[in-house]
Amino acid sequence: MRTQYPEQYHDNIIAVVPMDGYHLPRIELDKMPNRDEAYRRRGAHWTFDVKSLSNVLSQLVTMEGDVKVHGWGHEIKDPSYDAITVSSTTKIVIIEGLYLLLEEGDWAKDIVSKAAKRIFLDIDPAITIARGSKRNYEAGICQTMEDSIARWHSNDLQNGMCSNNSKLIVIISNFYGAIIF
Repeated sequence: MRTQYPEQYHDNIIAVVPMDGYHLPRIELDKMPNRDEAYRRRGAHWTFDVKSLSNVLSQLVTMEGDVKVHGWGHEIKDPSYDAITVSSTTKIVIIEGLYLLLEEGDWAKDIVSKAAKRIFLDIDPAITIARGSKRNYEAGICQTMEDSIARWHSNDLQNGMCSNNSKLIVIISNFYGAIIF
């Protein structure tokens, strides 16, 4: 999966909406009573802005015009607001992320309930460790690959186990500008 979502990638045929753009920003994590845990476990389902993601999914369903969605800025370690434009003429929208099948709390009510088509990709654990550790290292989240692998085991693995043992879930929306969830 791409780590950057350039404007030219959204060519009115297909658009990718990364769930990562809906991480709670650090300023919100700072306000949490469990601030240290929130930073350590960033990426856990409770460190996302589910309401904002739900709102953008509703906009994609109606497609009454172009829709601005968030991306993720590894360099700023926060969401990149309105970084991606999904054209109203887009035929297929893919929303990718770990918790799109999580049938718990607001995820079940606000996200899963909107999906008519959900696809589970079962990826070999060795591949997820390699990709996740490399991503964390290259993004500067960890200073060494050893630290990155340890972080994957202490955080990313827990997150994956939380979401019905899912490693990557994709919702594919389709049909000539009318998005079906």
